[in-house]
Amino acid sequence: DLTPVIRYLRALGNNKSMSVTNLTKKLCWLLATCGFLRPDDLRCTDARASRIIKGNLELMVLFPKETRQGQKIIKPVVIYPHPDEALCPVKAFIEYRSRTQAGDRAIAHPKDPSRLYTPLIRYVRDKTAATGTDRISNHIKEIMQLVPRNQDEPPFKARAVGATQALLKGVPVDDVMVHGNWSSPMIVDSFYRVSRSLASSFTKVVLS
Repeated sequence: DLTPVIRYLRALGNNKSMSVTNLTKKLCWLLATCGFLRPDDLRCTDARASRIIKGNLELMVLFPKETRQGQKIIKPVVIYPHPDEALCPVKAFIEYRSRTQAGDRAIAHPKDPSRLYTPLIRYVRDKTAATGTDRISNHIKEIMQLVPRNQDEPPFKARAVGATQALLKGVPVDDVMVHGNWSSPMIVDSFYRVSRSLASSFTKVVLS
């Protein structure tokens, strides 16, 4: 149930008047949830290679965890806008870049020092400094704590919550698999599905 999160994001107010701390947390959570991205993916996202195309956000993740035939890859991730600005990852990205772009500088990629890139997520107090995976993870966790769960359950991952919400809303598992760059539906079901409830009510179908 993402209702508490949605309520929180709306309470933050307009992107332009939002503190950079809250904007950073909001952006990290929206990208992780809507893009099925790990904190490490966000750390490896190249700000200058990412762009808005026809209203959609295309992120370029350099050298994610996934590989192809043992080789590092560049993973493009397309994220669509939301009509509600409070929930729109594209508008949050645009505002975040307007505040951090002046601090852009190319640095060595953490997974390949020979490759330069411009990290997307920056430290709140230093717009020229890249933020590490742990801090990005903490940004996401602060919002994920609002998602209700049983006391004996570990905190949910934004990537898993995003995939689960998509499945519950009827998005085909093949589409979820492609968006998350997963190799098979079994991986989605085993590792990234928080709930096994289905969007369709078979009881209503059978007994109607």
